[in-house]
Amino acid sequence: MDPLKFAWTRFTSNPAFYLAFGGITLIAFPLASQMTSAMVVFFFTTIGASVESGDAFSLLGQFLGSLLSILIGCLSAPFYATFFVGMKTEHDGANSSISRLFDIAAYFLDALLICVLTGLLVFIGFLFCILPGIVLAPLIPISYIYQARGASGLTAIGKAFKLVQAQPSILLHSLGYMVLGILGVLLCCVGQVATLPIAYAAIYKAVCDADLAMA
Repeated sequence: MDPLKFAWTRFTSNPAFYLAFGGITLIAFPLASQMTSAMVVFFFTTIGASVESGDAFSLLGQFLGSLLSILIGCLSAPFYATFFVGMKTEHDGANSSISRLFDIAAYFLDALLICVLTGLLVFIGFLFCILPGIVLAPLIPISYIYQARGASGLTAIGKAFKLVQAQPSILLHSLGYMVLGILGVLLCCVGQVATLPIAYAAIYKAVCDADLAMA
């Protein structure tokens, strides 16, 4: 079955699972990140207004706020792993439960490692004329897919690299799915809560098909 058709079929069969994942990663964590950052900046700016070295306090607050924002964002990484664990059930034609998303303990550290290393790789790619970073972006979900299928953090990243080396087209296909997912923002700004999980489901199917073709 075509990956997008598969993703749409599974979404319509079990929308709660996909919307819960979208809500967690695209609403709950970003809101927590922004609120924490804003409170830290406000706190240090308020202190800075009452002391001589106020500018230094303000700059420190902005730095700490940004750092905490990034750290909180990274804490969403295990939910990507558990989403793709649930996708194994979805791929078999059964509905995965929302509770599966919260079984993050076993995936926590490896998911953080994948988040940091692949995120750094994509960031470096963006420094080189932006395009390499865009092209490498699918390595992030692909690495989580291999983690969900039993690989450790570094092994999952290694498997993702081997896949794209053997079948470079998987990058372009996955990137296309991600672009379609991002376009969900046009649907009242919250459409991504549905469209990005659908895009990730399509990537999961594409990776499974690519692995099967190489077997």
